[in-house]
Amino acid sequence: MKQILTVFKFTYLDALRKKAFIITTALLIALIFVVCLIPTLIDLFSGDNGSESIPETGEGILIPDTTEIPDDTNDPDEYVPSQTCYYFDSSSLFPEGFDALELFLFDTKVILADSTHNIEDIREIIKTDDSVFLVEITDMEGLPFVSLTTKDFMSSVSTSYVMDILDNAYRDMKLNELGVTEETLNVINTTLPYSVSSAGMLDITSYIVGILATLLIFFAVYYYGYGVAMSVATEKATRVMETLIVSAKPSRILIGKCLAMGALGLTQLGAVILSAVIGFCTFIPKDFTVMGAPLSLASIPVSSLVLLIVYFLLGYTLYAFLNSVCGATVSKIEDLNSAMMPVMFIALISFYIGYFSAISASETSIIQKIATYVPFTSPFIMPYKLLTSNVPTLDIILSVIFLIAAIAVVSFVSIKLYSASVLHYGKKLKFKDAYKTKL
Repeated sequence: MKQILTVFKFTYLDALRKKAFIITTALLIALIFVVCLIPTLIDLFSGDNGSESIPETGEGILIPDTTEIPDDTNDPDEYVPSQTCYYFDSSSLFPEGFDALELFLFDTKVILADSTHNIEDIREIIKTDDSVFLVEITDMEGLPFVSLTTKDFMSSVSTSYVMDILDNAYRDMKLNELGVTEETLNVINTTLPYSVSSAGMLDITSYIVGILATLLIFFAVYYYGYGVAMSVATEKATRVMETLIVSAKPSRILIGKCLAMGALGLTQLGAVILSAVIGFCTFIPKDFTVMGAPLSLASIPVSSLVLLIVYFLLGYTLYAFLNSVCGATVSKIEDLNSAMMPVMFIALISFYIGYFSAISASETSIIQKIATYVPFTSPFIMPYKLLTSNVPTLDIILSVIFLIAAIAVVSFVSIKLYSASVLHYGKKLKFKDAYKTKL
C-alpha cells in the first residue's frame, strides 16, 4: 500500500502542476460561465424575461378555418385519432375551451374529464405514452389558467397550437358576452396564462445536462486514460521506469498511476460541476424558459449525480488499465498513438452505441438494454438515462456488477502484460510470453 500511495502522490501532483491541466480546467470553467451568461444576454437584448411563450396579438393565429378530416383515410368513420387529450375543468370556468379543442384538434380525441376521472392516474399514463396529454383549467384572478401536462418537452403535442386554439376560444366567448363595445378591444388582446410540465423525468434541463454529462464523461475517460498511457510510455522511453522498478513492484506502479490519473480527472470533473452550479444559480434568470419549459436544477435528483460520478470512476478505471498496457508496449513515445488504436476504437464505438441508443431509442429498445449491461458501453449510456428517465434499480445494480467484474478481469490481465512489457525493449513481446511472466 505504501508503494501505491507513493506512486499516486508523485503522479497526481506532477500532473496537477502541468500547464495543460491548468489551462484546460480554466478554459472549461470560462466556457461554462459564458454559456450561463447567454440567457442573461438574451433577456438584456430582447427586453423581456425570456419566459414569454404566447405569441403577441396579430402574429399569425394557427387555428385553421376548416374542419376537414385529415387525408390518411378515405372513410371518416374509420378514422382513428393518433392522440388523446383529457380536458379537466372541474369548476366549468371555460367549457368553450373543450368545444374548441374538439373542433380544431383533428388528430386528437378530446375527453371531458370530471370527478369520476383520477387525474393522477391520467398523469401515470402520460409518463409512458407520448400520445396522451392533459389540459387542466383553474382560476387565476378571474382568468382561466391552463396547465398542460405532456410526457416530456420533446412530446409531439404542439403547446403553441393548443394555446392558440384556447386563446381564440376565450376571445370569442368574451366577445359574445360583451357585444360590439369598446371593451371588445381589450378582450382581443387577452392571452391566457399557462404552464407546461412533464409527467416524466425528461425535461429540458435534464435533457441538456444528460447530453453534456455523457460527452464530458467520454472526454474525461478518453483524456485521462490517454494520460496514463503517456505517463507510462514517457517513463519507459526516458528509462525512468528502470529506477522505479527497483523501489516498487510493476503492479503497484500501475495501480498507483491509474488511481492518480483517476483522482486528477475527478478533481477536474468536480471543478466543472461546481462551476456549472455556481454559473447556473448566479447568471441564469429564475424564470428563463427554453421551448416554454423552465430551466431548473431541482428536477435533477442528487442520487443521479452520485451515480454519475460512480460510472465515471468505473468507466475510467476500465479504460485506464487498457491504456496502461498500450503505454508499456512501446519503446518510443512516437509509437503510442498507433499502439492505442485498438483501445480508441473500442472507446469510440462504445460511446456512439451508448450515446445514440440513449437519446434516440425507446426505453424498451433491445440495443439500449444490451448497452446498459455491457461494461464498455454502460459508462456512456447510464449517465443520460439516470438524468432523464426512471431507471429500474435492478438495471443499475446489474450494470455496476458487470462493470466491476470487467474491471477485475481487465486489471488482472493488464497487470500481467504491464509487468512483462514495461522493461522490454526492441522486438515486440508475444502475448503468450508476456502473460506467462511472473509478477
